[in-house]
Amino acid sequence: MKLGVLSQTTTKQFLEQNYPDATIVNFDGKNSRASGIKAIANGDIDAFVSDDVLLTGELDRQGAKSKNYQTIPENPLSCEYYGLILPEDDSQWRITVNAFIRDRPFKQVFDRWLTPYYARSIADLDYCQNRRDL
Repeated sequence: MKLGVLSQTTTKQFLEQNYPDATIVNFDGKNSRASGIKAIANGDIDAFVSDDVLLTGELDRQGAKSKNYQTIPENPLSCEYYGLILPEDDSQWRITVNAFIRDRPFKQVFDRWLTPYYARSIADLDYCQNRRDL
């Protein structure tokens, strides 16, 4: 199997540790996720391993038909949580982010972009919290 992955990521480390017989193909640079999806379409790799939401977003950005791709496995390969970091001394940025979150356009953005992933996120969180092998 040829597995594409973003280089210098914990996903790459996970693949190396858990799939030692796979050929790992590194993707670097600004458009590396897009390049990975194109490599699947060209048959250069068998799969591209990355965050489900970001891959789906890249498919949408490319105008690719998501029915031509599948996300497997149903449960996450690893359980990593993401957050938002802001500069400590940048109060204006913090005010801007908080105002956006409280504002109506945030609700519209959330509903449009994140609602389809909400159920999957809850299921993934439940799965990760109940795993005994971590």
